[in-house]
Amino acid sequence: MKRTHGLGFALLIALPLPVCGGETIDFRKDIEPIMQKHCTRCHGAEKRKGGLLLNARKAALLPADSGRAAIVPGDAHKSELLRRVLSLDKDERMPPAGDRLTASEIARLRAWIEQGAAWPEAKNTKHWAYLAPVRPALPSVQKEGWAKTPIDCFVLARLEKEKLAPAPAAETERLIRRVYLDLIGLPPTPAEVDDFLKDVNAKPPALDLAYEKVANRLGLARWLVDAKNPLVARVTVNRWWAEFFGHGLVGTLEDFGSQSDAPTHAELLDWLAVEFMSPARTPAALRLNNAWSMKRIRRLIVTSATYLPRQT
Repeated sequence: MKRTHGLGFALLIALPLPVCGGETIDFRKDIEPIMQKHCTRCHGAEKRKGGLLLNARKAALLPADSGRAAIVPGDAHKSELLRRVLSLDKDERMPPAGDRLTASEIARLRAWIEQGAAWPEAKNTKHWAYLAPVRPALPSVQKEGWAKTPIDCFVLARLEKEKLAPAPAAETERLIRRVYLDLIGLPPTPAEVDDFLKDVNAKPPALDLAYEKVANRLGLARWLVDAKNPLVARVTVNRWWAEFFGHGLVGTLEDFGSQSDAPTHAELLDWLAVEFMSPARTPAALRLNNAWSMKRIRRLIVTSATYLPRQT
């Protein structure tokens, strides 16, 4: 393998790339996301290009096919990994395609190696998506008055970390149009816009109340869970049916309009839809008050005899 741009590498590695002085680099927070973004596609558990494996510290410290170690703890200058991400040679640079590492990412990678390349052993080998979620504490923020819900606390904390400010609120007319389109898929009528504007009176607190009023009025109570609505429950149970059996009672999952397939079993589809919206008045149903329960309908399907036959 060529060892080109040696002087350039020496100069680049000496540059004062931005990382907080004295900051201890945390592998899970600072380094693992960089590797997942730029490295593991070619050097992960499913692929070991060039003999380099970056899914555990022990493997990452071994010499690659080139005979050189990608990571030399305590010595960034001797670490082939850092040389490759800094290389200007298109045949050597890493990653070979896509976005290069940012100056901040390189600085953290370099600092991590210089600090000894600490890489804790995985306590749980399960992928994050398969771990039970744990409710995190709300992060503290500087601009507390901006947050209206717990969601905002998490968003604002990330913005402040990146030294960014929240975007200004949309104009009043855009707000009412947005909430109508998001909740029911239709724009507001002129009369509804007028009512909204009267509530607002150009005062931010009133705007909050008026916006919430519209959202509550137009939300699930009026559209999604209205027993007279023939569409939502049918579309929902049909999609679940397709998940379990490979084909919906209506073949066109995304289209229940005039060009859609006719139901293969209309009575069953409607029974499921009605049971979803308004369960049979059994003692258990009355006790649980479980209308619109996804868990109940899915359990009903998988405990049915229809679900039991072998797949062909």
